[in-house]
Amino acid sequence: MNLFNVNVTQKCLIAECWIPTADVPHIRDSLDTTSMGVGDSVAPSFLYEVGCSQIPPTYFRLNKFTHSFQMIVDSYGIATYREINPAPWTIITFPFLFAVMFGDAGHGLIMFLAALALILVENRIKPDDEVAIILGTFFGGRYVILMMGLFSIYTGLIYNDFYSRSMNLFGSSWCSPYKYLNNTNIFV
Repeated sequence: MNLFNVNVTQKCLIAECWIPTADVPHIRDSLDTTSMGVGDSVAPSFLYEVGCSQIPPTYFRLNKFTHSFQMIVDSYGIATYREINPAPWTIITFPFLFAVMFGDAGHGLIMFLAALALILVENRIKPDDEVAIILGTFFGGRYVILMMGLFSIYTGLIYNDFYSRSMNLFGSSWCSPYKYLNNTNIFV
């Protein structure tokens, strides 16, 4: 309310803001409910839609899963109004590219389980809690870490790599060209 404009002659507060079109009915209902709840001591609240030539700000509806990925995209720049939001594609490509570089099923399992533990206790951790402050970066990126761990497990299985140890789960069709040379020395 500190940013409202005060109209002294009519004794009212005037707020100018951007509201998504889909949320206008909800805002109207909230204003009506608030006006009825206060009673006669305050003038009724109302909402006028005013045309404007300015470009509206960018707004993306996010949930707790997509929020971290949107923050990664926003670190490179925020899309302008009516531009395509690249964050949905980042949900797959960012963890996959991480996993291509870090394809280890064992370490991916640790990342996956650690992120899963943070997700399972997210309702019990308060934002101002000491644990949340210490683990803030990890807690904020818990869904990103979960996906990176999941993709690392996948690529680790493809790479046959578990805790930096080779494992031969699927067999190999590679054979050494030197196997059939009958102990012949080859100089390169």
